[in-house]
Amino acid sequence: MKRRYILTYLLSLALLPLRAQSELVVDWTSYAQDTVVPTYVHCIDLGYDHQGRDYTVSIEYPELKPLTSEEVTRFRLPAQKGLPEWPVIETHKGISAKRAQLDISFTPIIWRDGKYLRIENFVLKVNTTKHPQHIRSEASAEGKVQNSRLSSGRWVKIRVSDNGIHMLTHSQLKKMGFNDPTKVRLFGYGGHMLSESDTEAWIDDLCEVPLWRGTDRVLFYARGSIQWTLKSDNTFTHTRNPYSDYGYYFLTADGEGEPMAFPCSDALATSSSEIVTTPAYDLHEIDDYAWFHGGRQLVESYDFAGGHRRQYRLEASNIVGMRNSATLDICFSHNGKSSSSVSIAVDSISLGNMTLSPIGSHSEASATTRSYKTNLVPKSPSSEVTVTLTHNRGTGVSGRLDYLRLSYTSHIGLNMPIYATGTGTHTYYPADGMYSKGEVAVWRITDADAIEEIAYDKETNSFTAAGNHGDVFIAFDTKASYPIPEEVGEIANQNLHGTEPTDYIIIVPASGKLTTQAERLAETHRTRSGLRTKVVRADEVYNEFSSGTPDATAYRRYLKMLYDRAGNMDDMPKYLLLFGDGAWDNRMLSSAWQGKSPDDYLLCFEAVSSFSATSSYVMEDYFGLLDDGEGSRLLYDKVDVGVGRFPVTTATQARDAVDKVIAYMDNADAGAWKNQILMLGDDGDNNQHMSDAELVARMLEANYPDYMVKRIYWDAYPMEVTSTGNSYPTVHKRLLELFNEGALMVNYSGHGSPDVLSHELVIGKADVEQLTSPRLPVWVTVSCDITPFDNATTPFGEYAFLNPKGGAIGLMTSTRTTYSEQNRRINYLFSKHLFARDEKGQRLRMGDAIRMAKCSLITSASNSGLQDVSENKLNYMLMGDPALIIGNTDYTLVVDEVNGRAANSHDDIVLKAGQQVTVKGHVETLQGTPATDFTGVMHATVFDNVETITCRNNTGKASKPFTYYERSKTLFVGGDSVRSGAFAFTFRVPMDINYSMLSGLINLYAVNDTRDREAKGSYDNFLLGGTADELANDSLGPKLTLYLNSPDFVTGDQVNETPRLVVMLEDADGINTVGNGIGHDLIAIVDGKASMTYTLNDYYESDLGDYTRGTVSYTLPTLDEGMHTLMFRAWDMMNNTAATTIDFEVVKGLRPRILDITTTHSPAREHTTFMLTHDRPETEVTIGIEVFDFSGRTLWSHREQATTPDNSYTLNWGLNTASGQPLGTGVYLYRATVSSASGTSTSRVRKLTILR
Repeated sequence: MKRRYILTYLLSLALLPLRAQSELVVDWTSYAQDTVVPTYVHCIDLGYDHQGRDYTVSIEYPELKPLTSEEVTRFRLPAQKGLPEWPVIETHKGISAKRAQLDISFTPIIWRDGKYLRIENFVLKVNTTKHPQHIRSEASAEGKVQNSRLSSGRWVKIRVSDNGIHMLTHSQLKKMGFNDPTKVRLFGYGGHMLSESDTEAWIDDLCEVPLWRGTDRVLFYARGSIQWTLKSDNTFTHTRNPYSDYGYYFLTADGEGEPMAFPCSDALATSSSEIVTTPAYDLHEIDDYAWFHGGRQLVESYDFAGGHRRQYRLEASNIVGMRNSATLDICFSHNGKSSSSVSIAVDSISLGNMTLSPIGSHSEASATTRSYKTNLVPKSPSSEVTVTLTHNRGTGVSGRLDYLRLSYTSHIGLNMPIYATGTGTHTYYPADGMYSKGEVAVWRITDADAIEEIAYDKETNSFTAAGNHGDVFIAFDTKASYPIPEEVGEIANQNLHGTEPTDYIIIVPASGKLTTQAERLAETHRTRSGLRTKVVRADEVYNEFSSGTPDATAYRRYLKMLYDRAGNMDDMPKYLLLFGDGAWDNRMLSSAWQGKSPDDYLLCFEAVSSFSATSSYVMEDYFGLLDDGEGSRLLYDKVDVGVGRFPVTTATQARDAVDKVIAYMDNADAGAWKNQILMLGDDGDNNQHMSDAELVARMLEANYPDYMVKRIYWDAYPMEVTSTGNSYPTVHKRLLELFNEGALMVNYSGHGSPDVLSHELVIGKADVEQLTSPRLPVWVTVSCDITPFDNATTPFGEYAFLNPKGGAIGLMTSTRTTYSEQNRRINYLFSKHLFARDEKGQRLRMGDAIRMAKCSLITSASNSGLQDVSENKLNYMLMGDPALIIGNTDYTLVVDEVNGRAANSHDDIVLKAGQQVTVKGHVETLQGTPATDFTGVMHATVFDNVETITCRNNTGKASKPFTYYERSKTLFVGGDSVRSGAFAFTFRVPMDINYSMLSGLINLYAVNDTRDREAKGSYDNFLLGGTADELANDSLGPKLTLYLNSPDFVTGDQVNETPRLVVMLEDADGINTVGNGIGHDLIAIVDGKASMTYTLNDYYESDLGDYTRGTVSYTLPTLDEGMHTLMFRAWDMMNNTAATTIDFEVVKGLRPRILDITTTHSPAREHTTFMLTHDRPETEVTIGIEVFDFSGRTLWSHREQATTPDNSYTLNWGLNTASGQPLGTGVYLYRATVSSASGTSTSRVRKLTILR
C-alpha cells in the first residue's frame, strides 16, 4: 500500500512584509517509508492583516545531497530526468474566520547534472506586494444594502420558466391587487444559477427590471432556469439551474420615486458590418433519472435496454443553409462494463458512432460527450430536425440520454435572441418581411440588471448597436402576445439585510413546519449559551439573495453579508444550522423524490457527477466559505463557520431532536459515562482500521488523560464463521451494553454502509433504532456511506440522530464512499478539537471542531502526515447542533493525598493487595483556584496497570496479530459526596491485581447538585504490587439479595421475556470486580447453560460513600417462555465466594404491573408531578396519564413511550386542560396506564385535589 507522509511546519509571524526566514531543515527521516515522491509543506500564519497583499515565495541557499539509488527506486523516479531542475513552488492563501495562512508546498528533489538531488536545508524567502483590494459594485455583499426592498410595501411574487419576453396585461395586474398598473414596478434577476465562485460582483438584494409600458400591458425580459453561453466558435453551452426549473421576480406598486424608465441607446451613425444572421440553439433535455443517488447530472429515464433505437426532434427555425452549418452536442450514458456505442443520424444522415467507455469499478454508469458537425437544409420558417440514436450494446446493458444540444445559424427573426458574434458596432437587418414597421422594439440584454432599448430604424428595418461577443439583443413586436408569468402569491415584508450581528444562524424550510421547534432551540442558546441567534426561512433567504429562486449559494451569500459587515471577531457569524433534511435531487424530479415537496426540505450542495459514489459528494462546508474569492477551489478553500444539519422533515422529528439537545444541556443524566470514550475498530485490511482507531485513542490519552478510553476492537474477540458469513456476536452484545451505559463519544473506524457498521454486520439500523439510553454520545464514524442524509431512504447515521429516546446527540459522519488513508486524518483532527479549548480557555463547540478539523486538513499545520486536499474531506459533515458543547467540564478534580501521604510524593506510593485505601482531594477551577462552592457527588474508577492486548488475527490474513495497550482491569467503581469543594473515598485493593509494581490509574468525575457544573481528573502517581501485611481474617462471601424487575419479587414469580436482574451485594471487604483470577467474576448463569452465562463485573457499582455495598443491574436477553433457573455468584476482595439461586417463569406478553402512583402536591395550587413506579425497568413501555372529572369527562391526557433505567417515571403537569385553560378548585380523578409492547396493560386511578 502506498503511503505518503507530508512534513509540515507552522511559523507564526507578527510583522509584515515578510522577509527571508531562518534556515529550514527537511527532515528526511519522515519520508523513510514513502513510496511516492514526497511533498514538503510549510505554513506561515498571516494573521488578520492580510487584505490587499500578494505573496511570492522562493528558495535560497539550498544545501543539496545526491539521492541514493534505493531512494530513487522507492520514490519510483525514472532513471532519467523525472523532475525539474529547480523546485516548483505552490502557494495558497487560505482564510478561515478572517485569519489567513500561507500554505507553501514543493517537491524537495530536483534533477541536476544528470542525477537526482535532495534538498537538505534552505532559506525560504517570502516577498509581499500590495495591490488594490477587490472592489465590488455599489450593490455589493459587503453591506452597501442595509435594508431590503422587501422590508416595506406590498409585494407579489411571480415566476417564469424560460428566457425571453413576457407579458402582464393591466387586467391581470389588477387581479393581483394593483389598481393602478402604471405604478407597477418589477424587481429581480430570474432563475440562472448563481455563480459559485465569489470572484465577481453580484447583485445584492433585488434590482429593478425596466418595463415596456403599452396602453393595456407591460412587457419585460425575464430569465428562466437555463443560462446559454456563446462560445468563440459560435456554438453554445448551457447551464441548467440544479435547484429550480423557474426564475422568480417581484411586483410592487409601492416605494419611493417613480418606476424605472426604460434606458435607451440612440442609433449609432456608422457600423463596421451588416448582420442578417445569428447563432441559434435548441435543446432536448429531460432530468428525471440518476444512475447514482447523488450529484446534479440527471439524465432521461428512458432506458435504451427496452428498445435500442429512439428518435428525438429539435426545432431549428429560419435555418441558413451552408456546409457544416450546425453542431450537434450529445451526452449519453450507459452502465456497461465493456465498451458500447451509439450510432447517430440527423434527418436520416449518419454522423457516425460515439464510443462509450467501460464504467469504472466504483461507478454505476459513465457519460460521454461528443460534438458532431452536420448540414441542415432549410425546410420552412420553422423546421424540425430529427435525431435518431441507436445504442449498440450487449445484453442487459442500459443506456440513457442526458441531452441533445443543437447549435446552428439562423436568419434574424422576431422574439428570438440575436447574438453579437464579435466586438464592435454592427447593423442588424431582418429577413425580408419579418418585421412590421412601427411595431418593433429592440432590447439589448447585457445582464439581469443591464437591459436597455436600442433605437430601431423604421425605414430600413434595422438597428445599429455596439456590443461584445455574446451580447444578446432581442427584437419583438410590441403588439404580439407573449408568455404570462405564473403568480406565486403575495409575500410578507421581510428584511434579512437588516440583520444585526448574529452568532448563530438557523435556516428552516420554506413550509414553516419546523419554525416553532427551531425557535425553541434558538431561544435555548440565547438564554443558556449567550449566543445571538436568528431563525430564518429558506424562502426569505432566496427572496433577498437569489431573486426568490431556490439556490444553495443564497444561504452562503446571506452569511457572507454578515461576515463582511462584522467589524470585529465577536460580530462574525460563527455557526450555521440547516434545520431540515436535504435531497440530492433538489428539484425532486426523479421517481425517488416524486410526491415530496421541496418546501419541506433545505437545499444540498452536490457534486456535478451522478454516476459514481467515489466522484460524488454533498458538501455542507460550501455554505460557510465566506471570504472573497472562495468557491472555485473547494479542496483548498477554508470554511469560516461551523456548519451542522438536523435531517428532520416533520414537526415531531424536529421536536424530538430539540428535546434531545435541551436534555443534554439540562444534564439531568450526568454521570461518569461522560468521562468514557469508546474506540471501535473493524477487523481486516491487515489491521488498518484498528491501527487507525489506535492512533486516535493514543492521541486522546496523551492530550486528554482525564478521559477513560475504552477500546472495542473486533479482532480481540472470537469470530463466528457460518455459511452466511462471519460475525462477532460477543462484540454486538458488548456494544449494546456499552451504548446503554452511555459514553461521551463513540468513535468507529472501519467498513460501513447506510445500513450497518462493518462487513460482519456488528451494529445495524435496527439496533440503533432501539437504543433507549438518555446518556447520549457524539458519534464519529470514519467509514463509507454511513449517513448519506440526502438520500430518500433513512441511513444508519440518521437513525442514530433521529432516535427520540436514545442513539446519538450528534455525528461527525460520512455521506459518501471514503478512504481509510484520509479518514484517519479527519478523525484525528476532529477528535482532538472536539475536547479542546480556545485562546480564552473556553471549550470548543461541535461546529468549531468540524471547522477547525477541515481547515487543519488543508494546512496540516498541527502534525505531519495529516494533510488532505482530496475530495475525501468533503464527504464528512456534522449532523447535529454546531453550537453544542460536548462534555463541558470546567472544573478539575485534584488528588491531594493517598492513605495520608501527599499525592505528589517523589517516593513511591505502593498500593498492595488486600489494603484499604483512602483517597482525598479537592475541586478547583481551570485557573487552579479551589472551588469551595462546589457541592455534589463524585465518581471514582480505579484501574490496574497498562497491559499488552494481542488480537486473534481471526481471518488469518494480517501479516501479524494486532497489539495495543489498555488498562483492561477495573479494581474499583464507586463514589462519594463532594462538600465545599473537598472529597474523599475509600476502597479495598482486590487480591486479584496483576502484582506488576507498575502504575495504576484513578479516574475521577463529579457533578454539582444543580448539575450545571462538572469536574474531571485523573491520578496515576502510585504503583500496584505486593500484599498487605495484615489481611482481614474473613472466610465468608458476600451477602446477596436479588430480584427480577421489582423488589417484591419472590422465587417462582412470573416475569416478562427480558427481565431486569438486580443484585444487592454487601461484604466488609468489598466486592471483587477485577476478573483477573480464574472464576473470580460476578457471574449470572441461566439454566446452567454456558451460552447463557453473563459476566457482570462492569455492571457493578458501589453505593455512594460505601465500598462494602453495591448493586448489579442487568437486563437479561430475550428468554424462552417457561420456567427458568438463575444462579448468581460473587466474590469479595479476599476471594471469598457466595452464590444464590432463584426460579422464575417467563410469560410472553405478560401484563405489566403498576407498583405505585402518587403526586407531589395534593392539594395542588400551581403544579404537581405524577410519580409512577412499575415493574418494567429498561423496557420500553407506553405510559399514559389522564385527568378527568367525576362525570368521566377527560380534561387532560398525556401518552408516551418511555424506557426508564429504574422502575420510576415522573411527569410534570401545570393543572391545565388540554387546551391550556387552568382547572378550578375541586376534586379530580387521574388514571395511570402502563402498556407493554404486546399490548397488555394495567391501570390505577387516584384522586387529586386542586385549590386555587
